[in-house]
Amino acid sequence: MPEAGRMRALAAGYELPRRELIRLPEVVVARLSSSYEHGRRRAAAGIAPWDEMWRNGHGEAWAATLRYCQDNAARWSAALGAIG
Repeated sequence: MPEAGRMRALAAGYELPRRELIRLPEVVVARLSSSYEHGRRRAAAGIAPWDEMWRNGHGEAWAATLRYCQDNAARWSAALGAIG
């Protein structure tokens, strides 16, 4: 499970206490969701550079990344919770 290993490395980099480890995927999903919505709103309002970035596919890329993280967050949390 390479993604869980990356989550563990991210957690180690932030020196998160064990009790916060299992929340890391939830926080990642919340941050991605916020970034996606920010870009979407700015693009819809015609604000540069978000409007051009959105037209060039950045919105689709952010949406795919968000879906991937949402789909895997529970598994990553379980793997992080297993760290002893």
